[in-house]
Amino acid sequence: MSHRSIGEGGLYVEFSKITFYNVIMLRFADTFYLVRHGQTDKNREGEVQGWSNVPLNSIGMAQAAALIPIAKEIGITYVITSDLSRAEKTGWFIADGLGIEIVQDWRLRECDFGNYTGAKDMLFNQETVKKIQAETKTNKAESIDDVFGRVKSFLDDLKCDSKTLIVSHGATMRFIMYYMENNGRIDKNAFIQYACTTHIPNAQIFAFTTRQKFEMVR
Repeated sequence: MSHRSIGEGGLYVEFSKITFYNVIMLRFADTFYLVRHGQTDKNREGEVQGWSNVPLNSIGMAQAAALIPIAKEIGITYVITSDLSRAEKTGWFIADGLGIEIVQDWRLRECDFGNYTGAKDMLFNQETVKKIQAETKTNKAESIDDVFGRVKSFLDDLKCDSKTLIVSHGATMRFIMYYMENNGRIDKNAFIQYACTTHIPNAQIFAFTTRQKFEMVR
């Protein structure tokens, strides 16, 4: 397994731990797979993690290891992860288990929640998110435009000539999934509603395809 780093710069079907989304975006060549990192103690304690470097706990490491046979069955040949340790370690388990390359890309980081990082039991409803977004200059949180900017940049650079697994974070995955499901069209209020009503468990794999009909793993 090799390791390198890139510096800064509706229809679905459940199958095992995989959720398939049918998306028509012709600039993508094939299918790519998206997974949230394994559990951390901060996840379990309900603490906002943001850009803080929080390691996987024992459950998270077990979740990451459990993804290896699923990734093998899919035929994953390439892993791209956020450069935050909880995602990088999840990706490392998978890449090491399959003997394939892993690359870090900072654009896959969790959203930076600024002064809200470390807050506990924070209710992320639409009202709270709109309040955070209205005060980004003072609370130092990333704006929706900023996150969509780096997500779009990442997707524009993504080449799906291999079966790629992307390891990222809950909030950032919502940005990616919303962007894909809406063919790159962004409505901030619609996104906030989507983000507040979409649950993404730790270590859940989602598959996105440009084909009008998707194929099951088996």
